[in-house]
Amino acid sequence: MHDGHDDVFDKLREECGVFAIYGHPEAANVTYLGLYALQHRGQESAGIAVTHRGMSTHVTVVTGHEDPAKPETQTDWAALAKAGGTIVVLMGVAERALIAARLIAGGLSPETPVAAVRWGTRPEQQTTRTTLAELGTAAVEAPSTIVIGAVAAFDFSPGAQSAQALE
Repeated sequence: MHDGHDDVFDKLREECGVFAIYGHPEAANVTYLGLYALQHRGQESAGIAVTHRGMSTHVTVVTGHEDPAKPETQTDWAALAKAGGTIVVLMGVAERALIAARLIAGGLSPETPVAAVRWGTRPEQQTTRTTLAELGTAAVEAPSTIVIGAVAAFDFSPGAQSAQALE
């Protein structure tokens, strides 16, 4: 399993199918549902609400690692920059400098907050906060989920200072 990205790109159900081969068929369904729920907990465990009233009413999830055999990207980074809201980039650590440059070229402010959550929900979880302009040089390692937008500047964990400021 890879840091919760698998179901979005249709690998989680394939990997859970192995359980059906070696055990009861329902084991695959139960495992799938549990792992699917966990994949959305990484940002939450870092105190990031990808949507928040008054900050971001929508979220876009996009891969940062397209098939290298393709002649060009299918992701319209300029359109994502113009759409606003929160952008969640999965599997984008290696391409983060290029992604940031394309979003800035598309009109997103270089000062846009960014949070990269590594090993979300695990004891070794790390959250790196930076700006879009600094994303390419920030100390971000795979596997990380990259959250781009106003919500990335805040930690909404219980007792966190930025959460108290908004109460």
